[in-house]
Amino acid sequence: MNFAVLSYKFRKKFLKEKIYPSYAEASANCSDKLYENKEIVHLVASKANSPVSTHKPINPGVIAALELVNKIYLQQQATPVTVIDFGGGDGDYYHTTRLLVSPFINMKWIVVETPAMAEAMQANQTKELFFVSSLDKAMEIAGHVDIVFTSGAVQYTPDPQQTIADLCKIKAAFMVFNRQSLSEEDFNIISIQSSPLSWHGSGGKLPDTFIEKIVRYPHTSLRRELFEQTLSSHNYQTIYTFPEHTGIKKVNKLNVAGISYVCQINA
Repeated sequence: MNFAVLSYKFRKKFLKEKIYPSYAEASANCSDKLYENKEIVHLVASKANSPVSTHKPINPGVIAALELVNKIYLQQQATPVTVIDFGGGDGDYYHTTRLLVSPFINMKWIVVETPAMAEAMQANQTKELFFVSSLDKAMEIAGHVDIVFTSGAVQYTPDPQQTIADLCKIKAAFMVFNRQSLSEEDFNIISIQSSPLSWHGSGGKLPDTFIEKIVRYPHTSLRRELFEQTLSSHNYQTIYTFPEHTGIKKVNKLNVAGISYVCQINA
C-alpha cells in the first residue's frame, strides 16, 4: 500500500472534513479536470473490456430498471424500450440489465457521460448501447424516452438540483434515481470526496498498467426536501423508494440519507 493511500485512510478516520460554500470553491481544491481526469477515463475504459460476470451481486437499481423495462415492453411491444442513463460510465447497468431481460425485448440504452468518457467508450457501442456527451445528443438518438436512469451521478455535478430538473424536462414515463446521497440537514453539504483510483470502473481490480493513487472531486449531498420538491414541481410522483447506502458520503457527523427513488410522470 503506497503513501497516498495510507494518508487517505488516516485523514478519513481521524480528521474533520471541510465543508465548502460552493461547488466552484471545492473544485478549486481537487484533482486536475475532476471527472475528465485522463487516468479515471482510461481506467474505466480499460475495465469495460473485462467480461461481464453472471455471478456478481446485483445492485437493487438494476432490479428497478428491469421491472420498468418489462412493464414498458408489455405496453408497447412494437418499439424498443429506450433508456437514457445519465452518468452511466462504461454502461455497466445496461450490461447487467441485458443479462436479465428477455432476448426478445429490444432496448435502446444511451449513456450520457463527460466528453472524454463518451469518446473513450465509442469502441464499446453496439446496436443497443450508445455513449454521448450531452442530453441533447441523447435525445437525437432516442427520439422518445421511456426511462431516465441515473445511479450515484447527480451528486457529482456542479448543480445537482438543476441536473435533476434537466432530467425531468425529458418527460420520460419513468425515472430511477438510484444511490442518491441526500442531506437531512437544512443545507446542502458540499465537500471533497477522495478515493483510490481503483474504485472507478466496474471491471474488477486495478490493472497492472495503472498505479494506485488518490483522486479528488467535489461531492454535493443535496437537501432531501429540495430533491423531492424538484421532482414534484416537474409533475413526477414517487412510486416507491428503497434504502441504498452505497452512494452516500458521510461528512463529519452530519445527517445524510442513502435513498433510491422510482418515479412516474403524472398523466
